[in-house]
Amino acid sequence: MSVEISDKENLELKQFELFIDEFSSEDKVDAAIDSPGFDVKCIKYEQPLNEQIRLCLRLDHLFHKVEHARIGDSVSRSRDAIHSLVQLVQVSDRPDLKSKLITMLKQIKDHYSKMMDKPQVDQNKLILVLDQAEHYIRQLTSADFRLADQIKKIELLNNIRMQQINPAGDSVFSLPEYYLWLHRSSEERKADIKTWSDKLKDLRLVICFILKLIRQNSFSSQEIAAGGFYQSHIDSSLGCQIVEVKVGKNIGVYPKFSVGRNHLSFHFMHLNEDKIQKVVKDIPFELSFFCAG
Repeated sequence: MSVEISDKENLELKQFELFIDEFSSEDKVDAAIDSPGFDVKCIKYEQPLNEQIRLCLRLDHLFHKVEHARIGDSVSRSRDAIHSLVQLVQVSDRPDLKSKLITMLKQIKDHYSKMMDKPQVDQNKLILVLDQAEHYIRQLTSADFRLADQIKKIELLNNIRMQQINPAGDSVFSLPEYYLWLHRSSEERKADIKTWSDKLKDLRLVICFILKLIRQNSFSSQEIAAGGFYQSHIDSSLGCQIVEVKVGKNIGVYPKFSVGRNHLSFHFMHLNEDKIQKVVKDIPFELSFFCAG
């Protein structure tokens, strides 16, 4: 990595100030979720470095898919939104989800608590973030709080969920009630999808909070994959959660990752007609590590 560990504190403070100015209202959090976007010139490939962050990225991906599809008028867009929404219900129904999110929030809170004695940091804004983290922790630890309870009460979604494990499970003879719903007007379908997805808004906000904090604390460097291969040591003291490889879109390659507790390696691959092959030439790319601590 080109960024020295000695520079870490200064980078953290700069990234924190950028983040905290943005994280001032729920509306801005919603806007951040609703606009995933694509880089015109580059492709970014993210790789989670542990199971907790992998789960967060999966949920984030599904929330983006629902938001993108639900605004469309066509039946196919409604189908896409429902498919992603049902997958969200499946993931959010995991018995270990709350504990994994609490672990992430506590790790982030501990890290940012160490900034309380930094004169460069706006203490009022820092307290706002710490209070928000504590709010989510209390919410998730509450015995009365159930992430997917409300949406699981929707019988139509439950029926779709049970049938999706079968090929063509959403066909008219398997789910006539779904077929009837799809024949409603686009405005009715969009309203239903919004109402149903809003039942997972608490989860959505927690995921956005975690990922936004992690993505604002990053270290980047320009690298070369010699002969298409790259490997690096991961410093465990940095608390790295996500690694991102950004490569020129015109190069037409993707990284095949292999990650361990303290190491990262990948080989660039490219699509060649009906085959996937290893790249054997040097590939320039940008490497970024996103950290919780």
